[in-house]
Amino acid sequence: MSDSTIKKNGLITKMINADNIYEYEDLIPPDVAEQILREHHKGVVAHDESTDEVRAIFMCAVTGVGWDGDVKSLVIEWVYVVSDEAFDTLLEYLIKEASEEEVKKVRMELPITDEHMKKLLEKNSFDMKSSESLLLETNVDEITKIKQFQGNVRGDVVSLDDLFTREFRRALTNFIFHGARGLLEDAETLPMSWFDLELSCCIRTGDRVTGMFLVKKTTTGVIVPVLMFAFEPDAAIKLMMLLRFFVQNAEMTENKDTRVVICRYNKKIRALTDKLLPGKKGDTVYFCERDI
Repeated sequence: MSDSTIKKNGLITKMINADNIYEYEDLIPPDVAEQILREHHKGVVAHDESTDEVRAIFMCAVTGVGWDGDVKSLVIEWVYVVSDEAFDTLLEYLIKEASEEEVKKVRMELPITDEHMKKLLEKNSFDMKSSESLLLETNVDEITKIKQFQGNVRGDVVSLDDLFTREFRRALTNFIFHGARGLLEDAETLPMSWFDLELSCCIRTGDRVTGMFLVKKTTTGVIVPVLMFAFEPDAAIKLMMLLRFFVQNAEMTENKDTRVVICRYNKKIRALTDKLLPGKKGDTVYFCERDI
C-alpha cells in the first residue's frame, strides 16, 4: 500500500505506520496497535477534512493464515467506525490499494452480535456465513489441568532464552524451509526478542535445534502460540515435550487467569485442541468475504 494521503468525500485518508500510531493510542487497542510494526500489517485512517475528527480506522494484514492459504487475502483484523460514509470510503481505498498488490479477497471474522457492521459489510458486497471462530480462548489454569501436560519433560528442552541469536535464526530458517510457519508469515523479519523468551522453547539434539514452540506475549499479557514444529524421528514425542515445558513454565510464572488464545489455523491444530480441550468451543461468528 502506498503512503500517500488523499482527500475524497470530505475526508482525509492516510496510512497508519510506526511513526504516527501514537496519535491513535486512545482509539486502537494496544494488542492491535503493536502489530503495525510487522511486515504485511497495515493501518489506514479517515479524518474529517474540516474538523480533523477520526471517522474510521481499519487495521489489517495481507495474509492467508487461518483461511485459504493458497489465496492472497487482505484480512481485516479490527475496525473503528463513527461514520458509515467514512467506512465505505476507507474500504474502497483499501480494496483499490490491495488490488495493486495482487490480493484476491478481503476477509473478516465478525462477532455475530455486531448487526451494524454486518449491514455495512453486506452493503459492500460481502458474503457471510455463521461459523465457529478460528480463535479458541482458554487460560493458564485450564491448560495446566490437562493430564497430558503433567508428565516429565526431557532434559534437551530449553527456553528460547538459552539460544544464541544466530542459533535461533538458523533453526527458524530451517523450519521455514520445511514449510513450518504457523502464524508467522513475516517470520524472516521478526527479531528473537519479539517472542516471549521464557515461555517459548526448543529441543536441542546435539548441535541442532530439532523442535521449537514459539509464543508471543502481547502488550496486555495475552499468550498466543504462533509456531510449533519438530523434525522426525519422534516428532510427536518432541512436540509433547515442548508443550509440557511451555505449560509447566506458564504455571510457575503466570497468573492462573492469564488468557491463552489459540488460532486453529489448520485441521491439525483444531484436532489437537479438540483432543486436549474436549467440548471447548470458540465464539460463534460470521466469516465475511468478498472478491477484490
